[in-house]
Amino acid sequence: MKSFALLFLFIISCASNNLMVANGANIESEKWNDGIGIFYDSYKYQLNELKLWDKEIVSQKSKTLPPGGTVTVHIIRQTIESANTRNFTVIVMEEGKEVFRKVGKDNFPKASSATANWISYLPVPIPKKLNHSFDVYIVDDIRLKKYHYKITPEE
Repeated sequence: MKSFALLFLFIISCASNNLMVANGANIESEKWNDGIGIFYDSYKYQLNELKLWDKEIVSQKSKTLPPGGTVTVHIIRQTIESANTRNFTVIVMEEGKEVFRKVGKDNFPKASSATANWISYLPVPIPKKLNHSFDVYIVDDIRLKKYHYKITPEE
């Protein structure tokens, strides 16, 4: 069910291109981002999701949650090579300073059953709590493009 909700959020973001609401934040995009979308799960949201489990599991798993939440990049491309996450770098910046950078690893994208596209996900756990809105830049090495999102966590 969560993957359906994420896909729905991605479709809505591509249609509106201005503002999306994620799990614990607002996400703004400058323009339609060419088959690139992001999702954000705040630390607080992830912790609330864990509370559905018993207390022992919550205690164990809550220690592994990234303090800054998790950004997940959703990639849709027409070729398998261009959808491979190794071609993408995600940069998280707060107040103009780089907080974290992640280069995707070699993975095998999934074929979409609905379209002739390839789909990949690149999760980016943010290792420190961010106190303000922050920027996420996604660099596509194949298309030589940079995509920008601004995430404003809900208080």
